[in-house]
Amino acid sequence: MQAMAIENQVGSAPSPISQSLLGWAEYWYPVSWKGLLIAGVITAIGACATIGFLLLQWRATGIREAQSEWRTSNLELQAEVAKRDAADALERIAGLNKEAARLSSEAEASRAAIADANARASEAQLALEKFKAPRQLSSAQQSTIAAEMRLFPGTPVVFGAFQDPESTALLQQISDVLISAGWVEQEWKSGGDIVMNRGGDHPIAGYTMVTGVYVQADIKHAADFGPIVQKLAKLISGAGIETKPEVGRMAPDTNNDAVKILIGQKPR
Repeated sequence: MQAMAIENQVGSAPSPISQSLLGWAEYWYPVSWKGLLIAGVITAIGACATIGFLLLQWRATGIREAQSEWRTSNLELQAEVAKRDAADALERIAGLNKEAARLSSEAEASRAAIADANARASEAQLALEKFKAPRQLSSAQQSTIAAEMRLFPGTPVVFGAFQDPESTALLQQISDVLISAGWVEQEWKSGGDIVMNRGGDHPIAGYTMVTGVYVQADIKHAADFGPIVQKLAKLISGAGIETKPEVGRMAPDTNNDAVKILIGQKPR
């Protein structure tokens, strides 16, 4: 009786299934606990990783924004520098254009000066050639003078010339023109002057020391020879040989009754 009471107090012995479940629970409980612990650790690691990723993403976003701002600022700075460079370039271009215009103006002035100098040089060359060239009348000029002087046929004329070939050659031309116009040559009469024999049918001519060409008449023939002297001097001057007309008092016995033509030396 006492034994049964004790057995009832203690309880009956566990069944095999209970023992098996108890053994399974005792085996898997530590394992599950460890699994939960590992899962918690993994979850914590995942959470930390997520937080870290978010932090990295935030940081990266900040860095990108900072880089974007830096690039924007840098581009704005570059644009400002480019604007200044462009302004400087435009200013330099304007300066170069101004300098080019100045140089072009100077070049144009130089060309004008060169052209003017060339023109003056040509004029000087022509003047030099004219200076060197002997005085002479062209065939057309001789014909013109002869035609005009035919209005005064029989006009007596006497010649004097400088002692050089150029003057005596011009004397011969004027003499031939006036003779063809019907003028009459007379012998040089000036009292003791040196004379030259012209040869042929020409009377002697006198020597003169004047410069240039003169057509003269005595004052007593101002009315009849005066117009002739003026006209002949104008015709010869028009032919390019400057000739001076003179009507005045001549010394006695110096061909006072003839038109006197003096062919002096060529002006220098």
